[in-house]
Amino acid sequence: MDKKEIQTMVLVPASEWEETRKQIAQLVEMQKENAASKDEYMPPKDVCAMLKIGRATFERHKNSGTIPVYSIAGTKRKYAKKSEILRLLHEGKL
Repeated sequence: MDKKEIQTMVLVPASEWEETRKQIAQLVEMQKENAASKDEYMPPKDVCAMLKIGRATFERHKNSGTIPVYSIAGTKRKYAKKSEILRLLHEGKL
């Protein structure tokens, strides 16, 4: 380490660190799956733009199970797989 570099220590409660560590591990796993399957996870706004639908229509498809969504543990963010959206379009389900 260069002598001019400054080190910083951040104290985080163990429970918060464990939750953050789990989220990072899940993101890494999603990235591995994404790289292996060459699949892209899309947030709802991108799915809506791709399908040219409004957010309410997306939510209706999500709630009915037509569009499967995935989330990262500990967050409320939802993602859809682009390959599944394309498959549903091809099958005429969207």
